[in-house]
Amino acid sequence: MIYYCIYIPFILLSLLDFTNLSLNSKRTLIHFFVFVLTSFWGIRWDCGTDWSHFLEVFQASRMDNIFTFDQGVGEPMEPGFIFLNALVKLLGGNYTCFLLIFNFLVLICFARFSLKYTKYPLLSFVYTIISLGIIFPNRQALAMGITSFSICYLLKRSFVKYCIPILLASTIHVSAIIMIPLYPLFSLKTKPWMIFIIYLISLEIGTILPLIFDSIINLGVFGSLISVRLISYSQTVSSIGDDFSSRGLTSFILSFSYLSFFVLKKMYCSPIKLWHYSFNGFLIMELIRNIFMETMRDFMRLELYFRPYASILLSNAFGNFSKTKYKYISGIIFASLMLYFFIKTLTGTFAETYFPYKTIFE
Repeated sequence: MIYYCIYIPFILLSLLDFTNLSLNSKRTLIHFFVFVLTSFWGIRWDCGTDWSHFLEVFQASRMDNIFTFDQGVGEPMEPGFIFLNALVKLLGGNYTCFLLIFNFLVLICFARFSLKYTKYPLLSFVYTIISLGIIFPNRQALAMGITSFSICYLLKRSFVKYCIPILLASTIHVSAIIMIPLYPLFSLKTKPWMIFIIYLISLEIGTILPLIFDSIINLGVFGSLISVRLISYSQTVSSIGDDFSSRGLTSFILSFSYLSFFVLKKMYCSPIKLWHYSFNGFLIMELIRNIFMETMRDFMRLELYFRPYASILLSNAFGNFSKTKYKYISGIIFASLMLYFFIKTLTGTFAETYFPYKTIFE
């Protein structure tokens, strides 16, 4: 029940964006959200995905193994994450201190871009939290938050400065590096018909990709280690679990509806760079989800780095109805969607890791 006591008020309070609440009041409310969630996520114990693994990482982290840390089978872990663990230990903190600091950093990054890039920061902040697809944030959530600092440099078309936050984020989760080669795509201008054709092609690629993997595996031309890795890649998303990122019918309908709405509003060619670039970021996110909807789940998670752009667009799409006669309908739809995806996450694949919620005080 504690999850519902935290998240339902959290979702409902975001609807204050549909009122005349001042920006200062919204900022105060978001900072309150940051405090509550930092505490809720930080004082847990033996609860959440990968708990044992990351507790072991914290215990084994030292300043002298930042670049040599091995998390098993010769697989290194990003030095920035090890440094953060080691620094907390060096300053005398325990694992709970680490979790509190880690969660605060994640949330303050989300709060920053929500307040800076949209007139509806409560909607943006709540959407970003729910869209993680997990209850407690992981390394990739922090990496995503750090990459959001590159948005201002993207708008200024300053490539070198754009790369700095992304390179920093890649020391937390190396997958963040994908944002660098995709830099030119943000400024592209396309025709509406081309957008929908690309979208449909990505769906087709996503359908045939598992068949390609199966054919390669059946040829038996690779060694056992590579074959095992290919088999793990070729697992369907539905066989692993169903969360915010999964491409079920509801997700597809929402995706196509959002895309159509944004095209109708001509976001793809908006003279306002923030809208134009955010639309392209949203489109890239949806293409990644389509292409890897049936296989290669690890690659599908790359779409998380484009969530800030989706958050900017969607919060404004819902929020702009606040000044129309449809504001109540818009608010109900937003709250219902957030509640739906929250419940899906809570009761999905990793449900057994969330229950019971335990704290350091137990």
